[in-house]
Amino acid sequence: MNRHKHSVKDFRKYKDKVNYLISLQSIYLALLNKYATIELKRRSVKSTVTLPFLCVSKITFSQLDTILVWKLIEDKIHHIFVLETNNNIEKAIAASHVKKNRLNVSIQLLEDFLFEKGYRYTYSLFYRKDGSISGEVSIGIYCNNILQYDINAIKTIGSSINNYLTSQLKNNPTVDITKGDPIICDLLNK
Repeated sequence: MNRHKHSVKDFRKYKDKVNYLISLQSIYLALLNKYATIELKRRSVKSTVTLPFLCVSKITFSQLDTILVWKLIEDKIHHIFVLETNNNIEKAIAASHVKKNRLNVSIQLLEDFLFEKGYRYTYSLFYRKDGSISGEVSIGIYCNNILQYDINAIKTIGSSINNYLTSQLKNNPTVDITKGDPIICDLLNK
């Protein structure tokens, strides 16, 4: 017997939420591209339901300033997994959280990098089905106290950027998005 019954409405909410988070990740990557070269790697699994998650391998701000983003993210989600299992959460359940944690940690890390460059955010809470708070998500991106991207811009522009970056990864295992990439800049300004 299936204990997890999900309605079409629940599925739509899940899909919309994940698509929004991936669009947000894509906008953050495009904004960071103004300051750094970003290396993306192709995922081993293919997304069939939502926009594809972008795997950031490393970010290079200068010759002496390269951050191995993928390693940071993997270390952090492993740490979360260990904490959960130490707090009596079953391994199978903790393992099911890894995918969600990977996306959330990726977004938090990109937000931190952009915060150092002067970007600020407004947040909204999102909730679980039982009404408890699940977390918070950025719904506005500011630079110099001016709203640059609201929730609708994040959805549309982020989706366009994600589609472009995903298409670049179709034929290559890794792609370097060079600092100030003109196509990314153009997509950001639409």
